[in-house]
Amino acid sequence: MKKNSRITILDSFRFIAIVSVVLFHYYSRWGSKENKISLYPYDNKYDFFTYGYLGVEFFFIISGFVIAYTLYSTDTIQEFWKKRLLRLLPPIVICSLITLVFCVLFDTNNIFPNAHSIKNFIVSLTFLNPVLINKFFPSLDVNYLNGSYWSLWPEIQFYFIASIIYFYRPQKFLINFSIISIVLFLLFWFEGNIHGTNIFRIQKQSFYTQQVVFTIKAFTITQYSLWFLMGIFFFKIYTKEYNKYTIVILAIAGILLLKYYSSDWNVRVLSLLMLIAFGIFSCYPSLLNWLNNKIMINIGIASYTLYLIHQEIGVLLINKFAGNFGRFDFVLPIIILIVFILFSLASYRFIEKPVNVFFKKKSFSKTA
Repeated sequence: MKKNSRITILDSFRFIAIVSVVLFHYYSRWGSKENKISLYPYDNKYDFFTYGYLGVEFFFIISGFVIAYTLYSTDTIQEFWKKRLLRLLPPIVICSLITLVFCVLFDTNNIFPNAHSIKNFIVSLTFLNPVLINKFFPSLDVNYLNGSYWSLWPEIQFYFIASIIYFYRPQKFLINFSIISIVLFLLFWFEGNIHGTNIFRIQKQSFYTQQVVFTIKAFTITQYSLWFLMGIFFFKIYTKEYNKYTIVILAIAGILLLKYYSSDWNVRVLSLLMLIAFGIFSCYPSLLNWLNNKIMINIGIASYTLYLIHQEIGVLLINKFAGNFGRFDFVLPIIILIVFILFSLASYRFIEKPVNVFFKKKSFSKTA
């Protein structure tokens, strides 16, 4: 594989993932089925995207692939983290600031109170889980500025574990990360089932159980480790750097994921479809050449910014104005999505990319 070459089909995968998540947030997440009071004037009328949240899991597979690729083309752990932080920080600063200002000015009904807080703004820039911060500094009482930011913490944990393992012993990276990710996932599953109920709903808890629940809630990599692992496996298959043992471990991890990640058969089927799509991409990428669509690719490249900006502001606008569209109330979310896509494309082109170029001149490596 050519070093630092861009794999455009991955960007199209990002496009599919981000559109799924946005449609979930704009038509399903904030309806009365999920909340006591619907934030949509149309309530559950267009609730066709109940499982759109799985776009986040699809992002995790993509991340596993991309981080394996990045590690492969990076010489030191310092260089790796420079690449990651340079990619992550500028968009979240921009989007968090816009979200904070917008909600302070226009969220007059306090629909998203967490988005009004400067301390939540500051905490969000650290990528840390507020549960972890509140455990040791309870007086702070912080939360995510934007609810969508929760998925950044599993990413950061994945980067940390993967980079330590890789630069400690690159030739054993796959097997070592496989062992750790499977153990982490089994910890999540085991503690969630040994008590016969979901760990987050246990009413009477021992001190030990409380600490386990806290650990799993604070270090969410336990729940999502296998998604990242699948991405790494697909990278190995894509680059033809695998053997029969790789396939065996892949099969074990896949079975664990499909069987124990969720008891909902719809989730299992959709998860299988995601894995199949990545399998086709890894083994026969030419079959997916139809995904090399310029619009999809460009939006996929800017999907991180779109993910960061869309939820609070978009849902607030839907809440305030969708009712004015009458029987065409479903149109406003599409208009908002298009506006945010244009914003994300502009942000990537005129802010994020120039920042990358600037730091590249300062001896930072180009981001993956």
